[in-house]
Amino acid sequence: MGYCTECGAQYKDGSLFCTSCGAPIKSAGSTAAPEVKEIQPANGESASEGYQDSYQPGGFQSSYQQDGSYQQNQYQNGYQPGGFQGGYQQNEYQGGYHHNEYRGSYQQNDYQGGYQPGGFTNEYQPPYGSRIGIMEIYKKALAVLAKKPLVLWGISLLSGVIAFAFNMLFGLVAGVGVCLSLLLSVGMTMVYLHGYRGEEVHTVQLFDAFKDGATIKRTLGGMAWMYMWILVWGLIPIAGPILMIIRSYQYRLTPYILVTEPDVNATEAIEVSKKRTEGWKGKMFGADLLIHVIIGVIMLVLALLGKIPYIGVLFSIIMVLFGIAVALFFNLFMGLVQAAFYEEINASLK
Repeated sequence: MGYCTECGAQYKDGSLFCTSCGAPIKSAGSTAAPEVKEIQPANGESASEGYQDSYQPGGFQSSYQQDGSYQQNQYQNGYQPGGFQGGYQQNEYQGGYHHNEYRGSYQQNDYQGGYQPGGFTNEYQPPYGSRIGIMEIYKKALAVLAKKPLVLWGISLLSGVIAFAFNMLFGLVAGVGVCLSLLLSVGMTMVYLHGYRGEEVHTVQLFDAFKDGATIKRTLGGMAWMYMWILVWGLIPIAGPILMIIRSYQYRLTPYILVTEPDVNATEAIEVSKKRTEGWKGKMFGADLLIHVIIGVIMLVLALLGKIPYIGVLFSIIMVLFGIAVALFFNLFMGLVQAAFYEEINASLK
């Protein structure tokens, strides 16, 4: 019989590895008591500074008996037969390893979670701007448009006719026709919003911004404030056009906020919109760009197919019909897409 030079456990003669710690037997047949080294915490820290209920100075508790036998006990507050009990605590990390089972969690900023046997207990949530794709927005908008194409188109046409009449009647009065048209455009955004929500769409919704004097004043003030700042950013030399586009996407939720959230001040609506569109501006721009690319590609393909002898006439007719459909429903579709972004952004904040 001999003693392992690593852990002090006894092993049988002829063994190549220690049955306790698995270390190779360096000197078979050695009966001398092993030298027990006291293990101190790393980096010179005391147990109270770096470790809590984990590893304490002292290492093995062992004794060499006078009769030549060797008695080994165990670590105190460190290694126990079967696993490691304790943990390492520093800053915000708390955890430990116990009987081959990881128990702990990491908490920093908004991420809270941990690993438990079987998986994460609290799944990390990605930035809300990445939770819905452009194509999903398109599908939802098309579904609404497919259900109410004539109603939406009729209300949109009525809005254009009324705006034209306002400008004809009040064109000579400075700003009156523009203000009335602006209120109608805000009312039309509410029609799209009601439609996207699956609610009934009515002509009276065109006049949501005309409810009372306070609503009219608040809506006009907020929209004028928005367009003024877009214009100001656009006047900056060289970078102005790019900044104007960026601001227009940051302020895109302003008309919805002005009508649906009366607790928000008229001049603060653009700041609220700016904050909510963080993480969404690129996606909104992509949605606007992609639909133009899709329409352009379809028109180009149909135009090329129209060059084919004999059957090319058929593709030319299809191209004309497609162009008419785009002219009739493109603005409706884009209005629903914008309403979809307002709804999805608000839903992500809840």
